[in-house]
Amino acid sequence: MKNQIFYLALLLCTFNSCKSDYLEVKPRQSLLVPTTKTELQALLDNLDVMNNAPGIVQVATDDILIPDASLPSLASPFEKNAYIWEKDVFPDPNVPEWTLAWRQVFYANVVLEMISGKSETEKPTFDELKGAALFFRAIGYYHLTQMFTNGFDPATAASEKGLPIRTVADVNQSPPRGKLLDTYNFMTGDLLEASRLLPKLSAYKSRPNQVASFSLLARIYLVMQDYDKAFEYADKAIQLNGTLINFNTLNSASARPFPAVLPNGNGEVSFYAAQISYSFMSFLSSSVNVNPALYQLYDSNDLRKTIFFNASGKNFKGNYNNVSRLFGGIANDEIYLIRSEAQIRRNKLQEGLDDLNTLLINRYKTGTFFSYTVSNTPDPLSLVLNERRKELPFRGQRWTDLRRLNQDAKYKTILTRQVNGIDYNILPLDKRYTYPIPQSEILNSGMEQN
Repeated sequence: MKNQIFYLALLLCTFNSCKSDYLEVKPRQSLLVPTTKTELQALLDNLDVMNNAPGIVQVATDDILIPDASLPSLASPFEKNAYIWEKDVFPDPNVPEWTLAWRQVFYANVVLEMISGKSETEKPTFDELKGAALFFRAIGYYHLTQMFTNGFDPATAASEKGLPIRTVADVNQSPPRGKLLDTYNFMTGDLLEASRLLPKLSAYKSRPNQVASFSLLARIYLVMQDYDKAFEYADKAIQLNGTLINFNTLNSASARPFPAVLPNGNGEVSFYAAQISYSFMSFLSSSVNVNPALYQLYDSNDLRKTIFFNASGKNFKGNYNNVSRLFGGIANDEIYLIRSEAQIRRNKLQEGLDDLNTLLINRYKTGTFFSYTVSNTPDPLSLVLNERRKELPFRGQRWTDLRRLNQDAKYKTILTRQVNGIDYNILPLDKRYTYPIPQSEILNSGMEQN
């Protein structure tokens, strides 16, 4: 009971937007412990905690160009540090990407522990809640690995540092960092179990379902470079729901061309999440611009050019959230691209191109798109990677793509910027692609730094 009271104190701290490290919260004897389905569902329905995705990595990608005059207006020192790829990005101990992801893991573990304490006859009635908690724990770990562990290399993952594996809600336990391969296997294990417990679709886009579980599995296996499994789970997701928006039906003149996701809009989206908000995300103003090199990738018949960007090409408006915070969830267009890439990498070239054709016919002006075939496409892999770049800007995927593609000499990218007359760059496989663990965590838990 003492641990349960402690857990709820931490939960209430999160509900009240505590700024201090959540490990410092003290238990209060007057707090009630969540045990019913309604109470446990309420924990997982807390959008301010459970439906967040990293935001700071977006400013570090080649999607963005910030004019020198706008840099002083950035509200957080994190933003400028990430933009110029400083080694020490986080001068402040409170790092939202670290704290919120671990809160997702913590909330999930509270729910899982409560369910495990139910009687054997009660447990099956909690299956959907259990599946949701497993999904949230997995996606919390996924977000942490894309920032705070090295990129996944199949040749070294068994020896690289991963993350501590937390399967209990007791925050007084401080397991050591495991191996990276074990961390990824932990995520996929959670998602495989979740996919057996969750419904095909959800009443609300903020709640996990089978499609989202299979989609996240496909995303993770793509990062792991396991293309057979990436194909398998992308295919399962698309078989359940392969809806794509035909961009010919959207109003390209609109400042917000996409339908709202919540509670259950935007048919392409299988799971809603929003990137953690930073001041650089003011894309509809003139202070932060789209990288001209990105805008120039789109030809005149490609509707993404006018749906994603304003008339000048300087500002991004193609936000799948249709709100101020950038989309950080999962949508079917990404899953078609995963299935396409996986097929091509498995030497099933036409099958991969067919998936790409299915996507692109919904992205080009009616009657202007001509399908790709093996005979007219000399380099299918380069094509699908280029289309991935064009389809997913500002979606939180570019940083991960750079980390994985930089392992291949053919696709490696050197990022460069000039800021106030000074040249900055980050080379492929640079250690700065892995962010430092917040110093407060090192001091509190003794966790090994990157």
